[in-house]
Amino acid sequence: MIGKRVQFDDETWAAINLLRQERRRSFQQLADEAFRDLLKKHHRPADLKTQLRESAALDQHIEQLEEKVTDFKTKASGEPSSISGMAMLRKSRAKNELTRNKRPRVPK
Repeated sequence: MIGKRVQFDDETWAAINLLRQERRRSFQQLADEAFRDLLKKHHRPADLKTQLRESAALDQHIEQLEEKVTDFKTKASGEPSSISGMAMLRKSRAKNELTRNKRPRVPK
């Protein structure tokens, strides 16, 4: 177990010491709980087993996303169908007509 020195001001130490006595726990137990909560708050795994599990899940998610991207690329590389091409052409012609009709006509 790694040991580190921690310094507190007098008021903080008094509050921690009172909590320790009320809960009948050691300072080490309170510190362990506090640091576990801190890691949880920042979405960090507290133990190696959890780290490995999350890493494996992340790798699996990345592989799934890469497969989807590959599927999109193969679908996008195909030639457009004549039906979708004609629909695009009709849409652009209709849009041009609307624009033409909205412009005020200036007499010559």
